[in-house]
Amino acid sequence: MENTQYFCYINGQQYGPMGMNDLRAYNINRDTLVWREGWADWIPAGNVPELSVLFYNSPNVPPVQSVPTNPKRKTFAKTAKVFAIFGIIASSIMLIPSCVMLGNRDVYWYGYDDWDYINGVEQEWGFYFLIISLFLLAFSIVTVASASRTIRRNRAQR
Repeated sequence: MENTQYFCYINGQQYGPMGMNDLRAYNINRDTLVWREGWADWIPAGNVPELSVLFYNSPNVPPVQSVPTNPKRKTFAKTAKVFAIFGIIASSIMLIPSCVMLGNRDVYWYGYDDWDYINGVEQEWGFYFLIISLFLLAFSIVTVASASRTIRRNRAQR
């Protein structure tokens, strides 16, 4: 009955006349009041057999539930956080000798005659050591923050 014209009552306003496609566009629900010519009164759209196609729900579709969290992701986040904390500790410990190596000019090296060569190598390695430890520190801090955010999100979903 595509030619049947309906009126609908939505949020205190009357709309129509309209066909089935127009009713679809208005996203009416089963409780929306509808009327057509020949009816004595307004009735809920869910009680009109011709309009049932607008509300079709398959009986095989399960109801929507909360999405379960992936237990592997939860475990990985905790493990990543633990390793990142160890990374922060290790990089902080690495910063101490690298700073000493960069600024150390008065260390006595036993058994070396070429003092300037050893001192230059020590400072160069101190610089590399500093760069590596700062990178490890930054990476570890970002990992702790990300893992903590994931753990909080997983707790909120429970």
